[in-house]
Amino acid sequence: MGQKRLDLSANYSRRVGRGRGVELFAKGTILNLFDQSQLCGCGGSIFENGGSVWQTRVDQTVRTAVSHPALYQPFNPFTQTPVQGVNWNYGPNFGTPLNRFAYTTPRTFNMAFGVRF
Repeated sequence: MGQKRLDLSANYSRRVGRGRGVELFAKGTILNLFDQSQLCGCGGSIFENGGSVWQTRVDQTVRTAVSHPALYQPFNPFTQTPVQGVNWNYGPNFGTPLNRFAYTTPRTFNMAFGVRF
């Protein structure tokens, strides 16, 4: 994972005319300046899932006695502490990306121009 993602933004405005006049402006934004590609637990927006993290882009398979009874022993969660490898284990693809949306946004440049009056 190395470096963190770096975003950069710049704004410029210039008032034209006297008094209240008109203001011209420009805004430039660069997302992920160094193009760091990292796995991300990103999910849907707060409008899609009520604000909870929606982890559907990174494999989270966990095997237990329920899903693989021949491999793992059942346990009582109220009286026993589950042991990895005996009662449960991660799936073979645990933590791997499921699609391209599992990564952070690639380097992106945005530019906006406008007039305020």
